[in-house]
Amino acid sequence: MDGIVIVGYGRMGREMERQAQKMGIEVCAVADSYEQLVKLRFPALCVALEFTTGASSTANLRYLLGQNIPVVCGSTPWGEGQKKLVETLDKEKYLMFSSNYSIGVNIFWRIVRHASRLMDTFDQYDLGVYEQHHNQKIDSPSGTAIHTAEIVLEEVQRKAKMLLGNPHDKNGAHRPVAEDELQVSSQRLGHIAGKHELLCDSPEDSIAIAHSARGRAGLARGAIVAAQFLHRQRLNRNPGFFDMEDLMNYFLQERMN
Repeated sequence: MDGIVIVGYGRMGREMERQAQKMGIEVCAVADSYEQLVKLRFPALCVALEFTTGASSTANLRYLLGQNIPVVCGSTPWGEGQKKLVETLDKEKYLMFSSNYSIGVNIFWRIVRHASRLMDTFDQYDLGVYEQHHNQKIDSPSGTAIHTAEIVLEEVQRKAKMLLGNPHDKNGAHRPVAEDELQVSSQRLGHIAGKHELLCDSPEDSIAIAHSARGRAGLARGAIVAAQFLHRQRLNRNPGFFDMEDLMNYFLQERMN
């Protein structure tokens, strides 16, 4: 890999630049807008890390993929624009998306899936998802919290739908959470880097599975590892739309070998 191109130079973009330097990865170029992006010249074997916002990332993705640049995308929320773009993609493109590139969070998700399968057997436990972030985070709940809830819904039959925030009836009045609802609660406070929990509560006891970030370093390093993974897929001529499950499976397969 010749290096990475960072698209989106906010706090996450700057953290990726710092971590790339620590990992010995060259940052070939940085663009903080579409206008800057289209003026860049790309090294032959670079990978782009696109971390902007859901609204602007679609144009960035379309341009980068049109230039045959593999893209690791971390823009959230993943909206209709990106979904439609993926549906129309040339099958020879290389794209990876995740709502969270932290290796620790992806380990957490695997633990959540296993725990949810257990909880599906023991119906005395009610379940919920809770997340905290700093007060400057725009989206609420986080993409990580939503994906955590999606995993639970896939595995626990008595939970049929996601409830974002507090429950209200059709007239706007407060009501209890329905038995088949999985509540996802959020808090925005101070400087919290990010905490996600799966809470399981019964009349007898309570079980909590949690991941707490200490900063953006884990996200940034994971995104760069994802870029290295995408570059390997290019070298192996294995194009497609990848996610962190593919990366985790790759790591596990490597360990087995």
